Amino acid sequence: MKKIKIVPLILMLIFNNAFSQEINESKSPNMEKGFYVSFQTGYSYKMSSANLASSFDMYNVSSNSGNEKFEAIYISLGQGFQAGGAIGYMFNQYMGVETAISYLWSKTYEANQNTEMKTRQYTLSSKMLRILPSIVMQAGFEKVNPYAKFGCVLGLGQVFHTYDSNILDAHTTGETEYSGGLAFGINASVGLTFKLNDKLSLFGEFNTINMSYSPSKGEFTKASENGEDILPAMRVYNREVEFVDSYEKEPYDPNNPELDYNQPRKELKFKLPYGSMGVNAGLKINF
Repeated sequence: MKKIKIVPLILMLIFNNAFSQEINESKSPNMEKGFYVSFQTGYSYKMSSANLASSFDMYNVSSNSGNEKFEAIYISLGQGFQAGGAIGYMFNQYMGVETAISYLWSKTYEANQNTEMKTRQYTLSSKMLRILPSIVMQAGFEKVNPYAKFGCVLGLGQVFHTYDSNILDAHTTGETEYSGGLAFGINASVGLTFKLNDKLSLFGEFNTINMSYSPSKGEFTKASENGEDILPAMRVYNREVEFVDSYEKEPYDPNNPELDYNQPRKELKFKLPYGSMGVNAGLKINF
């Protein structure tokens, strides 16, 4: 009789132990699927930079004993400080999807052109809102979890170009803002997640973005000559520009000479480099 009573007791203990293990495994964050949000900040350095001397006069000139020295400046407006957040969904402990939104404040590049007859200073900078949909893959480890992300990047940008010129007794300043159009590129990241508890994790990652941006319009937002604001007196043709893939130039009509000056002028599109490589760090919250 004692043996008969012991057998069900052993079976009960075995079943109870197996059931407890199953519950614990189902509660492990590596076994759960679901949503998460993250917040991050970081800094990126330029990659795939370009010389913008012909488009924006971004080159240095110095004078020494009558000789002028020219120096190239290599620019990527993807270099700068960035901050943002993301929302994602993990299908299992190994794979998921994510959509991130980040805002980029680019580095301000400067060009100085100083000769015996004139001095000029130019700056070029940018701000951009970026949307980054990505596929997420991770190792599924418990405490320190390596991961990788790759996808595309879409950007809505603004580019700011300023000049400050002194030629003899004439001092002129101005600022042009370029906007419109949609930037497109690809992004990839590798990083580590450090688990704090079942809900919170810290992470650090290395990120690269390969992207260019072609604005569709430009407009003078500031213009002065010897301290006087000349922007209101500027005609539309001189103040605004539309960038297109192709256009036809109409012949000059002496009977209607002002027609073209009441519309923005047209110029061919160009692309600005936004390639970068950098580091990000942030907080991840699982739901």
